[in-house]
Amino acid sequence: AGTIELAGQDVTKLSVAQRIGQHLSAVPAERNGIGAIGQMSIADNVILRDFGKSPYAKGIVLNREEALKATERFRKWYEIKLASPDMPAEQLSGGNLQKVILARELARDPRALVCVNPTRGLDVGAIENVHSSILETRKYGTGVLLISTEMEEILSLSDRIAVMFEGRIMGVLENREDLDMDKLGLMMAGAEAN
Repeated sequence: AGTIELAGQDVTKLSVAQRIGQHLSAVPAERNGIGAIGQMSIADNVILRDFGKSPYAKGIVLNREEALKATERFRKWYEIKLASPDMPAEQLSGGNLQKVILARELARDPRALVCVNPTRGLDVGAIENVHSSILETRKYGTGVLLISTEMEEILSLSDRIAVMFEGRIMGVLENREDLDMDKLGLMMAGAEAN
């Protein structure tokens, strides 16, 4: 148990819609069902967070043309392989679905971005693209909370590294050139940082 704070405001009990309104974006570990709705089209998943909002809707009428433009933009930026923007998202490979989710969340200009294993299932080129997108987003002031099982990813994207073991934070280390990898390894095995 704990709290989630964004810019000093407790957002723990806010609904998903309210968190989105606070510009909190997330790339969850579970792509289907949480990150995307598999039965919906790729274009609908691209605008999922902005359904009913301009430019994707006017009143209650969906602006399909804008949804398709956004999908094409994302397809080019992230090299998403898809047969049609109207195909169900569940027909995409896991890596391509991950690219759709990441593109959608980064396009929202978030104040904070939570990424859980953002490059799982991606090829080397896509991993580089995702990493550079996260670094670029961070450069513009977005706070990024990266949760990853990939040590290389953590070391290349993080300013600080918090190690959790059995639900407890064992310590927080600054990610510098002289990072004590032995200490990091001990923390990963359950030893508390001194």
